[in-house]
Amino acid sequence: MSEENQFIDRKSLRKVTGQTADWKELAKDCVCFANARGGSILIGIEDGASGPPAGQIIPWDLPGKIHKRIGELTVNVTVAAEIKIVPNKAEHIELRVLKSHSAASTTDGHYYMRISDNCKPLVGDDIQRLLNERSAQPWETLTAIKITRNRIDQAKLAAFVAGIRRSSRIKESVKEKSDKELLDHYHMVEGPVLTNLGVLLLCGSTERATLGLLAQTEGLTARDLTRKLELMSPDNLEPWLGRLVDLDIVKSTGRTNAKRYFVPPYLLAEAGVSLKTTLQRIEPHRLAELVLEDIRRYPDTRIGEIHKRVGKEISRSMLKRTLAALVQSGRIRLEGIRGGVKYRLPG
Repeated sequence: MSEENQFIDRKSLRKVTGQTADWKELAKDCVCFANARGGSILIGIEDGASGPPAGQIIPWDLPGKIHKRIGELTVNVTVAAEIKIVPNKAEHIELRVLKSHSAASTTDGHYYMRISDNCKPLVGDDIQRLLNERSAQPWETLTAIKITRNRIDQAKLAAFVAGIRRSSRIKESVKEKSDKELLDHYHMVEGPVLTNLGVLLLCGSTERATLGLLAQTEGLTARDLTRKLELMSPDNLEPWLGRLVDLDIVKSTGRTNAKRYFVPPYLLAEAGVSLKTTLQRIEPHRLAELVLEDIRRYPDTRIGEIHKRVGKEISRSMLKRTLAALVQSGRIRLEGIRGGVKYRLPG
């Protein structure tokens, strides 16, 4: 299990249960992550421990209670709490905090930011700088990914509604609303589609939204996927990709912002999805062979000429990396400098 760092923190279960609960401290930590790059708080794991203690069972209603209390104690903070089970069958809670599009704070007006593995208070110019950097519309109310109401997980909706109507802190006038009216009241829907908050809490998994976007395309770069999900940075993609990459449901090529995510063609075929065949998600070793064959046919050729022949669907940055790797391995030679660089086979 990951050590504490800029994106991971650990808290004892005592921080959210019984007389030792410290909700304000947890709210502060959530603000820290929201004003930085997002992250996860693992609740139920003691400092220095590699996982939750054997036999630990999390009360079924605790994730909902945590979500509610953080909402009451913070401004512009979006969280999702979920019970996780480790190999020894012990349980803990993963509290995911998304990077906020607006400046996040506690309800008593304090601002914090996660720096390395520490939570630091912001004052004076630091607060003003944060306010200037963040847009006015909260991320949770955006609807760009267009997930419709029929994608709502009915079990999660029932649990949400039951929690609202069971709470002693909710006004009776709110409890009397229909399920549909509650979704509007809590900004989980906007017309026929779910807001990001609705997707996060009611769709079973943010992974479904990501998979839906990728399955409709030949693949998306990290930058493009970030833009479609309306996240602040590619660094915030991790909770939206979840285990899709680990399970080989989503593959990737390239690096950093140019990394391209896509669903393997055989999975699309099995699902009955038919897309036009292109070179956008060609695997690196196949692209290298394609480039070698092009240079074999057209020696002393420039990158722009190669790009036209192998296909503009392949990004120029990916082609440059392929050429650099071929030069480094000695499979092709580079001659000239700057705009006059040409490529040929050795010998």
